[in-house]
Amino acid sequence: MAEPFDAVLTDVEMPVMDGFALTARLRENEIYRYRPIIIITSREKRLIGVAVLKSVPTPISSKVVLTKTI
Repeated sequence: MAEPFDAVLTDVEMPVMDGFALTARLRENEIYRYRPIIIITSREKRLIGVAVLKSVPTPISSKVVLTKTI
């Protein structure tokens, strides 16, 4: 069995499951209930009510991701 991730980085717009549905499903799992989830999005206002610790607006650079999440 694979080890759980320390954090999750996801986009809002994905082909099968969007980032909000992914976050909700991960939060149901005891292992991921309190792990950091970072959603990359250009729709920041939709994050209200979602169990996300940080959001990073698009377009992004690795420097922005590191400074926003540390």
